[in-house]
Amino acid sequence: MKNLLFALLALFIISCSDEQNLENDIPSQSLTEKTELLQFKDWDAFFEQYDAISNLPQEDLKLWALEKEHNALLLSLYNEEDLSVQKENDLNTLTNGLLAILNSDQEFQVGENTIYFTDGSFYEVPQTSKNKNYKDATSNLKKVGEAGAQTSLVDNNGKTLTFNAGTGTIRIEGKEFRRKSWTRCADGYRTLGTCCTTKYAHQLTNRTINIFQYNLRSQVYLDVNMGYYYKGRWRRSGEDRNITINLQTSGILFFDNGFPTGPNNNFGGSLNRTISCVTTDQRIPLGEASYSVALGGYGVWHVNITGKITQHINGDDITNKWNHTVNWN
Repeated sequence: MKNLLFALLALFIISCSDEQNLENDIPSQSLTEKTELLQFKDWDAFFEQYDAISNLPQEDLKLWALEKEHNALLLSLYNEEDLSVQKENDLNTLTNGLLAILNSDQEFQVGENTIYFTDGSFYEVPQTSKNKNYKDATSNLKKVGEAGAQTSLVDNNGKTLTFNAGTGTIRIEGKEFRRKSWTRCADGYRTLGTCCTTKYAHQLTNRTINIFQYNLRSQVYLDVNMGYYYKGRWRRSGEDRNITINLQTSGILFFDNGFPTGPNNNFGGSLNRTISCVTTDQRIPLGEASYSVALGGYGVWHVNITGKITQHINGDDITNKWNHTVNWN
């Protein structure tokens, strides 16, 4: 295996036909306005629900939330509005399961206490708290856990911390282009041209959740993204696009010292999907692991992923289609 480590790129993108009327290119989404606070008897009950949904496909999780009339944070992925940088960072950090459980205010309830997530940390807000502005004073709250997203970035010593496959490097790979046309799947409406550079991007991301008295949970994702560059940053894209994925995958999680983290902390198999007329980035779970950091530190995923991924804006010129040969091995 080659030594694979890759960088997380937060692509937040919406396509536009001209600078004066960016939003007209974006298909609207009908989302529930209700904001329910999901409640769990204790942390064991929370993890029972989390483990039951954490590997569901993204669209199935969306339906799970809507059926509960739960205004989940996950639905923000389908919202065409620009989000704050902090909100975008939180969305990129959290696993799909956490995005489904947290509400749009980034909260759920365990026992009598509200659990609030922001900037990589979970905080406990006692029911008896009289401070209604706790989101502005998290230093006064008890920190009960953390969440993170690691990619192939290398530390100052040139050491790969998250992914490893021998001698190569896992990296974000992409294709930049200028969209020539876009046909909306819903009504066939066609838009010509674009204001900005568009980019397809594919990467691996390791998203983790660590509630302090429990084992750390680690989940490897294939992120299939598209964005456009406008006013100094990449933004989420909302054009309908068609995606095909045909990959052979395998991975095993070792401690940094080379010892296995557990007998079931591995994944492998074929990933074959055709996703048509999708308007959001796709975060596809490949495998997960649960382990104790106290036994050997943080884990390193050793992976081997090969095959092909294609992306193509619906109705765009065929020269803009990306046929990406993946060779992360």
